[in-house]
Amino acid sequence: MLDPLLQIEAYEARVCAILLLAAEAVGEDAKEGGEGGMAEAMMKNGVLLGRLSRAHCQLVLLKKFHEAVAQQEERLAGGGGGKEGGKEGEEEEEGGVVTVGPAEVRVLRELCHLFALSGMEREMADFRARDYLSSRQAEMVGREVGRLNRVVRVEAVSLVDAWMMSDKLLGSALGRRDGRVYGALFEEALRSPLNEREVSEAYELHWKRLLLAGGGGGWSRDPPGGFGTRNLPEIFREVQVAEKKFRTPLDNLNFSIYMPTFKDFYCMLGRPKKIQT
Repeated sequence: MLDPLLQIEAYEARVCAILLLAAEAVGEDAKEGGEGGMAEAMMKNGVLLGRLSRAHCQLVLLKKFHEAVAQQEERLAGGGGGKEGGKEGEEEEEGGVVTVGPAEVRVLRELCHLFALSGMEREMADFRARDYLSSRQAEMVGREVGRLNRVVRVEAVSLVDAWMMSDKLLGSALGRRDGRVYGALFEEALRSPLNEREVSEAYELHWKRLLLAGGGGGWSRDPPGGFGTRNLPEIFREVQVAEKKFRTPLDNLNFSIYMPTFKDFYCMLGRPKKIQT
């Protein structure tokens, strides 16, 4: 799995397989005729052609990645390498070309393998098509991706910093150069549309009706009359009435997950309070 030639061969086989599928599909639609001809046939198979384009681009990227790393490995093997990279990585200038040391090249090689195998894992359906990869080989890919993630993880910050991205371009509160993580996270949370109101609108429309379903409308920790006087189906029917009144869909709410512990859930919340930050 760590042989560059085998990785490239697998990506080439994937491109060829999708290309044959696309050619067959477009050809059949073109034979059916129509005013649009070949252009219309290609439009009908746009999703498949998109898969083909993505597979081809990934193949080109993988080839160029392997070639670039191989050039650095050959340079080091030929005696052109510098000293072992230090904590921050050492670079040397040779005729206007920036080169890196053995430590950096090893990290780039592992990253190249991770790029290839993670792509295979993500698009495994394409690689398993026509039995190019067996089930056992697919499992090996997953295990190797896990191992490479652990190896590359310790170098992740350095790999990102190597691109010299500004904080504005990176757009990450956790990746700030000044290390002001928690303050930046709080500022990002304040800018979120979900925090524009102290209490979500969904509470007034739906949850308040559920939590106060005892009938008396009070704010005690147990609703008046207890839960024994009102069953959940009756409560949900009232919510459906509210849905029609406010024109607010409830399809995305799965009430069944709350039914076994509904009373516990209510007693835990009690009277809604202002969110403390």
